[in-house]
Amino acid sequence: MAGWVLESAHRYARAANILLDAHLVYESEVNAALAMELLIKSLLVETVDNARSGTLFQQYSTKELKLRDGHNLYVLYQRVPVDIALKVGLQSQAELLERKQDVFKSLRYIYEEGAMRGSDALLLQAFTWLFPQVIEHFYSGGTKDPWLLFMSENPEMMTLDR
Repeated sequence: MAGWVLESAHRYARAANILLDAHLVYESEVNAALAMELLIKSLLVETVDNARSGTLFQQYSTKELKLRDGHNLYVLYQRVPVDIALKVGLQSQAELLERKQDVFKSLRYIYEEGAMRGSDALLLQAFTWLFPQVIEHFYSGGTKDPWLLFMSENPEMMTLDR
């Protein structure tokens, strides 16, 4: 269970929230896209068997997924097993993930020719809604990850503005 991946997702979402409060909307959405990417990857990654196995610094890989584009939110979503996507509510966000599939790549360099114009907080809002459900998914699956257990037992810590 990919606790460290989900913890990283939460940190990027918190950064996105801070940036949004500072009226840095493009920068916020880039961080929200990365948070969403990591949230989805937490449902997909495999643990790496190395010296860090079984520690808080466990490493993970998406190598088995053979992804051509590991930042494409819609492609990542399509890799999540349907039963899990339904359980955590991810399937209800399919249209948003398809529409925002390339945000991480297209908004990083807004000054480039052909870059997206306009930005919003929809990915951050979707992350905020999905995050507790993904935590519950791992908790109900019997995770032993200390951070996941802490978050599950302290839902007030799941907010982005703490």
